Amino acid sequence: MKLQVSHSPHVRDKATTQSIMLDVIIALIPATLAGWYYFGIRAVLITLISVASCIIFEYISRRIMKRNNTISDLSAVVTGLLLAMNLPVSLPLYMVVIGACFAIVVVKQMFGGLGNNFVNPAIAARIFLPEGHDFLDGKIRFLVQFRFGRCRFFRNASDTYPHIRSSFLMETLYRR
Repeated sequence: MKLQVSHSPHVRDKATTQSIMLDVIIALIPATLAGWYYFGIRAVLITLISVASCIIFEYISRRIMKRNNTISDLSAVVTGLLLAMNLPVSLPLYMVVIGACFAIVVVKQMFGGLGNNFVNPAIAARIFLPEGHDFLDGKIRFLVQFRFGRCRFFRNASDTYPHIRSSFLMETLYRR
C-alpha cells in the first residue's frame, strides 16, 4: 500500500466555493427570518447594512490590493449575515459598517482572502466591537490602576459611573 502526501484540499468534489456559500446562505435564511420577526425592522436594517458593507469592502479591498475580485463567490454575503446575526439590535448603524470593514479588510483580506484567514471574520468583528458599543462611543473609561499585581478601581469610580459597580465582576474586583 502506497501513501501519497499532498496539499489540501484532499477531498475532490464538484462543489465550488460559490455553491457551498449559497448552501450556507440558504441554511441561514430561517434563523435570519426569525431574527427579523423577533427583533423587528432594526434587525432587517442591520442585516442589510452588514451584508452591503461586507460586499463593498471586499470589492474595494480586492481592487486596492490588485487581486482578482471575488465578490461572486458569496463569501462576503455569508460574513455579512453572520456578523449581523451576532450584533445587538441596539448597535448604532455606523458600528455595523466598522465591524464589516474590520471583518473583511483586516481579518479576511490582509491575510490572503478566503481560506487564509486565521479566525472567522464575522466573529472577530463581533469581538472587535465592544459589548454594548460604549467603549468606541467614549461613554465608559476604564478606571483601573494596577497596584501590587492587583486590579483595583479608583474610589470615586462608583460615584462617577454608578453602573460600573452594579455588575458582579466589578463588585468582585472592587473588594479589597
